[in-house]
Amino acid sequence: MKFPCRHHFVALAVLAVTSAAAQTTTVAETAVTQATPTAAAITPTLSVTAVTATATAAANSPQVVNVVYFRGLPGKPALKEEPKEIMIVRTKNTQNNVGAQVALNLVMLALGGGAGISGFNKYELKGDTIEELKNRSNIRNSIPTDFVQKVRQLVNDWALGKPEYKQGSFKNEMMVAGGSSKLVYESLSGDDTDKYRLFTELAISKRRENAGFLSFSPFVELDCGAGSKIMLTEKQWAEDDYAKVKTELDATLKSCETKLLEKLPELLKE
Repeated sequence: MKFPCRHHFVALAVLAVTSAAAQTTTVAETAVTQATPTAAAITPTLSVTAVTATATAAANSPQVVNVVYFRGLPGKPALKEEPKEIMIVRTKNTQNNVGAQVALNLVMLALGGGAGISGFNKYELKGDTIEELKNRSNIRNSIPTDFVQKVRQLVNDWALGKPEYKQGSFKNEMMVAGGSSKLVYESLSGDDTDKYRLFTELAISKRRENAGFLSFSPFVELDCGAGSKIMLTEKQWAEDDYAKVKTELDATLKSCETKLLEKLPELLKE
């Protein structure tokens, strides 16, 4: 499943305010539009050099192609840190973000500068750590570790069974990129303000072996980004130490493995 279309905030010009708190609430209610984003096309650019590889060592088993994890999707800002747990994005996170931008605009106006709120959407927010859990294993984000190992195994087991491939056939690595997974509120207003879906941003890509510096489309990409079909309250997600979160993330990764096997002939095409 792909994310629906992204949205942007309408630029706000703040000319006068009677109360900083009242201004923040008004902007949060009127400026934020709710739309589910489209999973970004993974079009690698030179910004990929800024993304840190956190897994470069190959497995001990024979490999046709190495598989590594990158913190960010090529062409997008890299995650500030490797995701280790599922986060939660509440309505307050968006309101606080808008409020901070409004405050900045007020300062800029006071100094004689221009004003305008830069666009962002709720899926780009880091969110909060899920607290008060007896067992945190259900909210562990296994994408940078276990999933990368699973992809490495799947890819090489498949390729080693083909006579046209042999150990070390490919110099360009396959990248498991992104991996951010969050419970995100459904709406800022209406009946669904307390409802959440699990959204995961994930892609797998590989540079073609014969791609040159000026190649028009040097990468082959597989988008595995997905949002859960179920929408639950935070209390419902929290049942059994967030067991449903683990179930939904596992289902997303399993679906990605299926798509990967179907896409492998193209991903490994020279």
